[in-house]
Amino acid sequence: MNGLQSIPEWKRYFGNPTGSILGVVNAAQSIGSVVSLPVVGWLSDRLGRRLTLLLGSLTIVASSAIQAASVKYGMFVFSRVLVGVGSMLVVQPAPMLITELAYPTHRGKYTRYVIRKNGQRINASCADTASFINSAFWTMYYLGAILASWTCYGTQRNMTDDWTWRIPSIIQAGFPIVQILFWWCVPESPRYDLLQWPTTGLYGRRSACSNTPCRWLIANDRREEAEQLLARFHTDGDVNHPLVQFEMSEIIHTLSMEARASQVPWSTLVKTPGNRKRTFIAICVGAFAQWNVS
Repeated sequence: MNGLQSIPEWKRYFGNPTGSILGVVNAAQSIGSVVSLPVVGWLSDRLGRRLTLLLGSLTIVASSAIQAASVKYGMFVFSRVLVGVGSMLVVQPAPMLITELAYPTHRGKYTRYVIRKNGQRINASCADTASFINSAFWTMYYLGAILASWTCYGTQRNMTDDWTWRIPSIIQAGFPIVQILFWWCVPESPRYDLLQWPTTGLYGRRSACSNTPCRWLIANDRREEAEQLLARFHTDGDVNHPLVQFEMSEIIHTLSMEARASQVPWSTLVKTPGNRKRTFIAICVGAFAQWNVS
């Protein structure tokens, strides 16, 4: 977006926006991300990582088309909001899928940030490697930013019409299209194969109970699928390999921890002075990250 704002043709086309009007254009993508944030985790667990990724990529492609075809300021802002929605649908499940498919000893090489929930590592049994989000994944952001900047520079130097900013808007859909093409080759996470809802069994069968033990009985319907997937990528198809059994136990243990943690009410975040301070710090980290000119 910064690259587009540097293009004179873009400024003239949209009436040389300044101040808050220009700020809305910049903030639109973040607004879209915030809007989709409350549901993206639910979608990842309900629909699976793969389907959520596909939905996000399709949204970005559609929003890029709207952005490139924009004829009014409002239409352009709307397209940027959609970009934010689609981006969140990709950014949230993608690192999880990579981590959950990666060979255990390779996860640390691909990852950087510790994932925490209620102050503790989600994947405790994997120590310092299994509970990281992929640094290789996040490095691609900077590669994309560099390509976007040079694209805007190239069109600005060699063109003088509306296509100066429409072409970068179209190219924005390039990598999502590549993701869609290769999406068919990406397997679902074995963790998702084990994950089930408390009151609904596999293939929509209803369960008479909704407690955690019952949840695991339902989840066992997909245990064989998860074992086969882990064996396919980690042990050359040997479902009886100790590594497969270790990873299965690890996933089940993690899901059990999350099931217990899900019973903790949101009010716990502000119930005690210590928790209020921790919540404030966590909010500040997110806000300050947006203020570092990244």
